Order: sequence, then C-alpha cells, then structure tokens
Amino acid sequence: MASLDPKALFNIHTNTNVSMTSTVTSQVIDIREARTVAAQLIWISGSTPVGSFSFQCSNDGTNFTEIGAAPVSGNTGTSAINFELPGFFFARVQYIPSSGIATGDIWMSAKS
Repeated sequence: MASLDPKALFNIHTNTNVSMTSTVTSQVIDIREARTVAAQLIWISGSTPVGSFSFQCSNDGTNFTEIGAAPVSGNTGTSAINFELPGFFFARVQYIPSSGIATGDIWMSAKS
C-alpha cells in the first residue's frame, strides 16, 4: 500500500537569474516516480514583464505538449503551477514573453 505521507523526490532550481526578454525553457525533468509536480517562476526585477508561464509534458523527453499555463505580469512577482498524479514521464516549464523585461528564476519540485 502506498504511503499517505508524501516524500520529496526533488526541489530543483532549474534556471537562475535568467533574462525574461526571450523564451526561457527549463531543463527536462524525469517525473516517472512523482505523485505531484509543481513549478514556480519568480521574477525579481524588471519593467512590467507580461507573458505566460507554461507547464509542458512528454513521454519521449523530446516532443512536449502544454498542459497548463499561468499569466505573468507586474514588476516583481511569482507564478506557480501544480499537478497531481501526472501520467507522463517528463516535464519542463517555459516562460514565453509578450512584452517588458525582467530577470527571473525557475524552480521545479516533486513528491512521491
């Protein structure tokens, strides 16, 4: 029987201090053992960045499909996405800018 007490599989700082003036893509993370997966974008300085924070999945680690997105706006802030019981093998996140500039970090975590 599965434990009711989730254990952390990982908490990874996938991108550090990146420019958000162009598309930013995290590293690909293997989440086959995960019961929950979460991603967070933190932008710490900028001039009114506007864009979308996209959570993407894949079963082959190469071809990714967006399964969720969260908006990004304001000079500083955070945006987060959480998924329970993912059925796919790999995940990554992407920031897609529309306008403005900023510097940000991306974190990904998972629990089993």
